[in-house]
Amino acid sequence: MRLGRAVATGIAEESPQEREAERSCTPPRDVETVPEPAPAAAEPAPVLDEVPAGR
Repeated sequence: MRLGRAVATGIAEESPQEREAERSCTPPRDVETVPEPAPAAAEPAPVLDEVPAGR
């Protein structure tokens, strides 16, 4: 039973720590990935406005 408790405790402690680490790294990555496509779409938008204006 001692081994079971030690193993269960070790796994339980590592699980939350790993989850927190992954969650902390996951939100920043999503936030950075979202702004990247936003500027890319913003670039073609001004170009389209200039094209019809030139006509």
